[in-house]
Amino acid sequence: MALSASVKPGSRPISVNVLRSQQNSLRIKEMGRNWEGALKLLSEYEKEDLADMFAYTAAINVLGRAERWENALGLLVRMRKRGLKPDVRNFSAAITACGMSGQWEKALEVLDAMQKYGVEPNVYSFSAAISACEKSGEWGTALELLDQMYQRNVQPNVITFSAVISACAKGGQSAKALNLLGLMRKSGVEPNIFSFNGAISACEKNGEWEIALKLINEMQRRGVDPDVITFNTAMSSCAKGLQWKKALQLLNDMRKQHGLAPDVISFTAAISACENSGQAVQALLLLGEMQRQNVRPNVFSYNAAMSACEKGGQWERALQIPEEMRKADVEPDVVTYNVAISACEKGLQWEKALSFLGEMQERGIKPDVISFNSAISACEKVGKWETALGLLEDMQHQGLEPDVISFNAAISACEKGLQWEKAVDLLENTMWELGITPDTISFNAAISACGKSGRWEEALGLLRTMERRGIEPDIISFSSAITACERSLQWKKALELLSEIGERGLTYNVISFNAAMTACEKCGQEDVVLRLLDAMTRRGVKPDTISYSTAMRVCENGEQWEKALELHDVMQKNGFNPDVTIFNAAIISCEKEADWERAMSLFDDINTRGLVPDYTTFRVTIEVLEKTSHHQDADRLFRDAVARGLFNRFWKGEVLDLHGATEALARVTLRVLLADFKNGCRQPCDLLVVTGQGIRSRRSAVLPGAVRSYLRQVSGPVVTEVPSNSGALKLTMNSIQEWLSMQSTTTDLQSSQEVSYVTEDDDLRQRKDDNVEGEVLDR
Repeated sequence: MALSASVKPGSRPISVNVLRSQQNSLRIKEMGRNWEGALKLLSEYEKEDLADMFAYTAAINVLGRAERWENALGLLVRMRKRGLKPDVRNFSAAITACGMSGQWEKALEVLDAMQKYGVEPNVYSFSAAISACEKSGEWGTALELLDQMYQRNVQPNVITFSAVISACAKGGQSAKALNLLGLMRKSGVEPNIFSFNGAISACEKNGEWEIALKLINEMQRRGVDPDVITFNTAMSSCAKGLQWKKALQLLNDMRKQHGLAPDVISFTAAISACENSGQAVQALLLLGEMQRQNVRPNVFSYNAAMSACEKGGQWERALQIPEEMRKADVEPDVVTYNVAISACEKGLQWEKALSFLGEMQERGIKPDVISFNSAISACEKVGKWETALGLLEDMQHQGLEPDVISFNAAISACEKGLQWEKAVDLLENTMWELGITPDTISFNAAISACGKSGRWEEALGLLRTMERRGIEPDIISFSSAITACERSLQWKKALELLSEIGERGLTYNVISFNAAMTACEKCGQEDVVLRLLDAMTRRGVKPDTISYSTAMRVCENGEQWEKALELHDVMQKNGFNPDVTIFNAAIISCEKEADWERAMSLFDDINTRGLVPDYTTFRVTIEVLEKTSHHQDADRLFRDAVARGLFNRFWKGEVLDLHGATEALARVTLRVLLADFKNGCRQPCDLLVVTGQGIRSRRSAVLPGAVRSYLRQVSGPVVTEVPSNSGALKLTMNSIQEWLSMQSTTTDLQSSQEVSYVTEDDDLRQRKDDNVEGEVLDR
């Protein structure tokens, strides 16, 4: 039977109508995003009575791609006016159009309207609505729609689940995304690449790199091949989790195991992983690898590499990258400059930071709050408080609102510049005028500023102001206040604050104890210092080198030599590495106790530890050896000190300046001098011996008598007083030559050790005779 015979006379065959309908829909679809052309075609079809459901659906899809959601909804109204009842395909297309324009609420209104017009939503309608929510990050609503599907017995498909998972990912709801992935399997829906990528993206938002890597393994077990997006997202997850090695492994795997070519996002994610972990060298290697792989770095790639250098302590290398960007025709952005300014801060290059700030404006890049904050911090680091305050004003002139970080940096700059009044003014006036609430850091910096300027009362006032304003002081607040008291010699106040730390339940730190100990030391409270040292250990605070140094100085001043040596032993027992200052304090204690063996042991320990003995080390060790009649060792150390240039202060041309030397050190100096004359190491000359009073002389001039006495006891050259200066003696070249001549007729002195050694007791007895004679000594 002919096809035409099966239809009514005057009507067209069905096949022709269907074909024409398909052609009309295709013509509209081919308009792409040309919504005006699509509507014009639709109008022509309407005039010819050829606009059917398919034509309207195609037109709504075009309007959706062009983000003309209002026109799309208007077509639903036009359909009804023309006597056409929109079906599920028309409504679904309209929902999709709303979603593409970010109108998720309108999409839900259309979904609800379907029931009003007796059209039952299907899986495509719900999926379109869920996708609309996903694009706007409305993960909660997307989950509610999924529940509605189950309530209406509409079975979700892989697109539905993938859209809900993606919505949860955008909202950082990794747990819900992973639960949905499990629900898919229970529902008999096999996850696809989009489902897995969505779940990995959810993990990436929270830095859950371990789960992300497990999902990649799960994909492969289920026969789903990871794509570039999979690896890029997983690497970003590793970056957030500070797993730079895992990120580099993923980059290697995607090339070698999966044959995927990393793109600019891949490399940038890997560089960011290195950046977050401060791996500057690896970041730079990746930047070079990009260029070798013909992958052009973008501004994000360069910024990440710069930041890696800045965080990794290579600030100079970081500052070279902006020039490399210009050579590569990659325009720097505000982040580029912010990282550069921050690198200048790390390198204490405040002028360079200001130069970058000016360059931004020249290139039409508007600095943001971070730009200024970094520049202010760069000035703060070097105490350029005036420049820091100028930048704070510039921010406001450029329409930027300073934040608490801006003010904290400015207050710290004033603190370093000893500008306590300006610091307090910023804290108590300017910040409040701008509606910026100071935080603990703000107050701590201002308290420290007052402390450094000796304004302890103002410092304590700020501490109490914190509480009145509801800002809880922390241990740094109290430590800064105690330091203020220490600088102003307010030791009782320091102890009160130290006690308050415990009353408030704060955890003590070593800084607070050290400041209190120093305050007590300065005020002569030796016993309190030692009690504080004991209190530190009882409260679980580990003393540091400063703690022990303070305690040992107190022991020295209080003549508690045994206690000082005990503290030195405790330091070493507790695993501390004493510095030279600590060793010196211990050797001084040995000198007072006349313990030459312990002194030499400590001296040797200094060298064993790779430390460098200083003037005090040699002076005190030589003194204890001399006082205990170990003259050869004393002479040996003296010569060692001279060779190191530590005793150069004694020799000024033809002047032997013993001013500030002890009696013991003066004897060693003279003994070595005589040996040098005898051995020919030094030629006779007129020599002026400047004595002064002598260190530890307690205001009476003991050194001149000690010098005369020693030279007499060893039958040394004749020494005469200088009439114009009672603190100076003179050895003439003639007297030295005469002494050398006499030595040749008596027992030869083979070395400095053969010069007659005089004990301290002998020397004291002889000085009594000198005082009686009261005249220049002749042999």
